[in-house]
Amino acid sequence: MQTNASDADGKLRVGDTVTYTARLDSQGIEEVIHYVRMYLATDKGDSRYSTPIQMTYDAETKILTGTYRITESTYPSEWELDYIYIYVQENVSDSFYPSKIEPDKNLKFTVVNDDYDTEKPVIKSISIDKNGQMVKAGDTVTIKVKVDEKNPSSSMRVDFYPKGSGASRIYTYLYLNKNTMEYTGSINISESTYPTKWELTSIDLSDTNGNSTSLSDFQADWNTTRPWYFNVDP
Repeated sequence: MQTNASDADGKLRVGDTVTYTARLDSQGIEEVIHYVRMYLATDKGDSRYSTPIQMTYDAETKILTGTYRITESTYPSEWELDYIYIYVQENVSDSFYPSKIEPDKNLKFTVVNDDYDTEKPVIKSISIDKNGQMVKAGDTVTIKVKVDEKNPSSSMRVDFYPKGSGASRIYTYLYLNKNTMEYTGSINISESTYPTKWELTSIDLSDTNGNSTSLSDFQADWNTTRPWYFNVDP
């Protein structure tokens, strides 16, 4: 492992790089390798987070090389090389774990990123063009969610659940217009759409750093008031 740190403390900051190299000892497989990736991992809150980095292979030296550049979205924490994945073809692949091959080798680096975004997206409004209305086959229900977020994801998901029936949920993806910071999507009502009241009860909305928000963050009493819904004509 070789780090290219811009500060004397050896910690990596935005723009700095870390490079890993590994020697591949395997007869004949080198010529048919499809791709190789290394996975860098860190603990992020209560979960384990990893990011894949493409590696190159030099057949003459039998050396794998992969370089990761720290960006504004790199989580500030201690990182390590988790494993290297080599894919040859379908049903022919393998993973190599440095912690098992060389358990005493230090393959960790520390990232300092004071500008890392830890704030969840802020919902400014939720609107449904046919909110509270009766709809029928052939109609389209349009959903819009306006947000305030400096690192927005390109899409989000909304889930509608049927009230008092055994039908499955209806979900759709909304896509971001960066000019208006509004996610927009629609649901097409068909003859097979179960006739009942459909309530918006769940969203999947996060930024590019994985900070997520919920309906309760926007409206604390949503679960008792159920303000977003439409009815399908029986």
